[in-house]
Amino acid sequence: MINMCSMGKSYALERAPIVWEGKRFHVYGNILKKFLPFGVVLDTKRVSLFLQTKVKSDKALQRTLIQKRVHYFSPKEQRETLTTVRGDRLYQVGLNKEGALTALKAGVYIFVFKDGKLHVTPKIRTAKGQIQHSSFLSGDAVEAAGILMVRGKGRIVGITNKSGHYKPGAKHTHTILHHLQRELSQGAFSRVRVTTKPRFAYWHLVRAFFFFRFPLYLFFRRAPKELSLRH
Repeated sequence: MINMCSMGKSYALERAPIVWEGKRFHVYGNILKKFLPFGVVLDTKRVSLFLQTKVKSDKALQRTLIQKRVHYFSPKEQRETLTTVRGDRLYQVGLNKEGALTALKAGVYIFVFKDGKLHVTPKIRTAKGQIQHSSFLSGDAVEAAGILMVRGKGRIVGITNKSGHYKPGAKHTHTILHHLQRELSQGAFSRVRVTTKPRFAYWHLVRAFFFFRFPLYLFFRRAPKELSLRH
């Protein structure tokens, strides 16, 4: 069994929104560093006020706010991203216009986990802005965040703790693993591949690309050494 320890919560790096021309812009914090004076720390209230003044005349900052804006989900969108486990497969209501549970298709998804609820969606750009990890709960604290890899009909095959907005550690990944361990059968859970070190996360995404298109490659992969899931 996985040895679970007490879990803390990680927090989004996004701060107060920047208001420009009556619109609120939520932008990933580190992107804004180049627009701040040297030595100014992002985690201060005066940053938003400084940028709100600067954006009135800085064309580059204006473009950045528009291009990098993060869309925060409405309560309805939050409900649509809720994902449940049934019969070792991931199901979601929001995939079906009639509200019926539908299995997730094969692909790579971002997720957050809080208070026993798993939210999952593709990481894409929409007319309302970019979909990031902080989109799910409007930048609120979460217990876990990262990337899920799903094969046909909702079978979860991989998970990483890659999230630039939340910067979760391995202990946060253990939280979502504990949840999956309760929801999945022993056989399905033991097949989930895990990466808890951020530098390996993109490599696992590349591997996932080949998994989905060339299933035979699955028989030649090595089990990851980052975290043992044997139980």
